[in-house]
Amino acid sequence: MRYILITLLFFLCSGTLAASEKITSSDTLNYSIFSNIPVVHEGRLKSLESFARSKFNTISAHQLPGDKTPIALLALALFDPGKMHDAKIFYIKKPSLKRQLGLDETAADYFSLADLNAPLKATEKQALALLKTPPAQLTADQKEFLKIHDSAIALMQIMRSFSMILPLNIEIPKTYAAQFPDPSEVNFKMLYAVDADLRARMKSIVSKKGENPKAFSDEEKKLAMMGFQMDVIRSAGAQNSVFKIMPALWGKAGADKNWISPWETMLSGQGSPQMSEYLDLWQKAALAYREGNSAAWNEEVKALYAHIENNADFSPFRFVLEDYYHLINPYSFAIAFYLLAGMAALALKPRWAGILTLAGIAFHLCGIAARIIILDRPPVGTLYESVLFVALICAAAGLWFAHRRAMPSVLFPANIGAAALLFLAPAILPQGESLEILSAVLNTNFWLGTHVIIITAGYGFCILCALMAHFALMRMAFFKGADIPQHLIHALSIIALLLTTVGTVLGGIWADQSWGRFWGWDPKENGALLIVLWLVWAQHGRLSKHLSPLLYLIALGALNIVVALAWFGVNLLNVGLHSYGFTSGLATGLGLFCALEILVLGSLWFLIVKKNRASSAHAA
Repeated sequence: MRYILITLLFFLCSGTLAASEKITSSDTLNYSIFSNIPVVHEGRLKSLESFARSKFNTISAHQLPGDKTPIALLALALFDPGKMHDAKIFYIKKPSLKRQLGLDETAADYFSLADLNAPLKATEKQALALLKTPPAQLTADQKEFLKIHDSAIALMQIMRSFSMILPLNIEIPKTYAAQFPDPSEVNFKMLYAVDADLRARMKSIVSKKGENPKAFSDEEKKLAMMGFQMDVIRSAGAQNSVFKIMPALWGKAGADKNWISPWETMLSGQGSPQMSEYLDLWQKAALAYREGNSAAWNEEVKALYAHIENNADFSPFRFVLEDYYHLINPYSFAIAFYLLAGMAALALKPRWAGILTLAGIAFHLCGIAARIIILDRPPVGTLYESVLFVALICAAAGLWFAHRRAMPSVLFPANIGAAALLFLAPAILPQGESLEILSAVLNTNFWLGTHVIIITAGYGFCILCALMAHFALMRMAFFKGADIPQHLIHALSIIALLLTTVGTVLGGIWADQSWGRFWGWDPKENGALLIVLWLVWAQHGRLSKHLSPLLYLIALGALNIVVALAWFGVNLLNVGLHSYGFTSGLATGLGLFCALEILVLGSLWFLIVKKNRASSAHAA
């Protein structure tokens, strides 16, 4: 056991060092400061590193090409869109998806935007038709097909973020030659200064000669072409709002989250001296990047960061914490420790089981605490976060009972249950780690800190109680004279009943304040009530002797099914006010889980009854 702990410690240190190296290193340029520049994305302020990870992991399906990092790809897209257009970063592996897009099925799995331009244009009508289809009715291939279209649009928006300050390949008419002596440095922002004059000139030319370009002189044709190119760039920029790096209000006092993109700044008339200076700094950074000048790049990026730091209120600590949260992934360490603790408990090593459980809880808590700090809200606000919290309750309750009540047997189901929940969470809820902002009705910290935490804590005790019932039934079925901790299972069921009842009542109070009614028979409300009624029925059945000790354990074991249906099953109905919890793709898994539980509990009941009858016959 000692060597196992040393090995885990070594991997932890290695992971931390690797994370640190990844944050501070790059392929050619140093992105350490650049990666911490703030941007508003998905409703919250985050670092460019987090923004890049979110965008390019989606585009490349978490399969980034070569040694490219998300932040390096973001810099390429922002500052050298021409090269990004030819960069092979779209990961498309399925032959059926390649066939649907009209791509060569035998081609490599990475494609560039240039490779996809024609296929995406050819399948545009098909994509628009699929968008009208309810998501629940789309196949997996259709969802991936739409995802490729969305990813291409997202990448093009990023590539156009600074199209107003990047050099243009445009011929300057003699009329404006004196104002733009070096055509190689001309950009849209510079041309925008003569936009009104150019429009007036073209209006005068059209009024005299009409709209037929053949009637124009060479100079007039160049003026018309310049105006056309500016309109195309302006039209593309008007749709570009994804890269929100400009605070709408500058200064520490005006540091709200209503940030806007560079194009919104230019076209909406919300410019200010700070914005103009900030955009100039971005232009200098772009020039240094395109020239590959490391020294100039470092200086310009430092100036960029200093400017935004002095004029906007944001927390660099949160940015660094979010990077480490993703790079270290504390839940993977928690899973490892929980599994080791479960094995130690099974091997009748209660001391080691307790120590390993405590280590798993420590990593688990670090992950949840990081989410609280990053999102600035209580720990449970999404379905994914509820799984994380329920797993923590499961492990912590098991450790508490094992230590305070001297019942080490609880450590095995507690740790295995916590590990299973953490392992399954990203599989069944793959978008959970996006650290998303909540809808307005949910973004109320008081109720997130009371109702939601209490009801999910109740889920945790329900699952631990059900797992202990399974554990007890297995011992009854397969071990002769096994000691069954009936009082522990009963205590867990009472705590589960208390927490779920209080949580359900608090949910009604929240609903009354948010929607104007305490109870509306919403599926989520019915699910919570179902858990309470099941536990009440089990307790009454035990007290009234309608349920024998064996059937009482079976009823508590079936609590897993009830909780699964109330927790995830109601989200498959796509009705009710709790739209924030809808989940797709779970029906098959949930059905298999319920069927397996019924099969396991039914088999254990049959084996125990058969064993008891054999014992009675032998005694007679």
